[in-house]
Amino acid sequence: MHFLVSVIIMILPNFVKIFILNLYRGNNVSYKSRIGFSFIKVSKLIMEDYAVIGNFNLIRNVSFVEMKKKSVIGKFNNINNVTNIHLAENAIIRSYNTISSDLKYNYTDSCFSLGENSILTTHHTVDAVSNVIILNNTIIAGGYTQIFTHSFDLNRERLQRVIQIGNNCYIGTNCIVLGNICDNVIVGAGSTVYKDLLDSGLWTSNKLEKIADIKNFCDRVDGLNKYVLDGKTYWFK
Repeated sequence: MHFLVSVIIMILPNFVKIFILNLYRGNNVSYKSRIGFSFIKVSKLIMEDYAVIGNFNLIRNVSFVEMKKKSVIGKFNNINNVTNIHLAENAIIRSYNTISSDLKYNYTDSCFSLGENSILTTHHTVDAVSNVIILNNTIIAGGYTQIFTHSFDLNRERLQRVIQIGNNCYIGTNCIVLGNICDNVIVGAGSTVYKDLLDSGLWTSNKLEKIADIKNFCDRVDGLNKYVLDGKTYWFK
């Protein structure tokens, strides 16, 4: 969608916005959906009945946005440089969240997926360099939680990985998520999930301790793959 068209659509009545959007090949926006005063520059947009994009959202450089029935993107969200955004039925992104990636240096497509009845509340940051998949009936609660799909070693070589948070999970406020989380997990407020959580239950972290020596990614023997771009090495698994 052209930049100027995206700007013009912002100020039009809802039914006119939907009519214009549906003129673009691949778009399928229900007239029972609603789009507020938001800047939307995407290649393909699908919104089912009663899906809502609220006011003052910035959604740009996204290839495909799919919003199932009654899903919601609230207000003041910044969603950019992500390949795909998928919201299942009744999934909600509330307000003041950032979901972003780095298209230039990405080796693969990046996707943010929010499952049925799942909620991303407010002021959260999602690093979608690789896929972030949140399954059904899960709440990223409170505010200021950060989900990271990449890190760097001392040589500034990047490791990226998919992050999946399971069904029926509750992530407390102000957490840092660096690993996968299985079904039926509560993560206490202020916790750092620095490893995969493979058992259901209540998990918390409140102390800092050394867990390993520093190793560059190239020294690891756990089956990582790599690619090189602009003279930098990027690792993934």
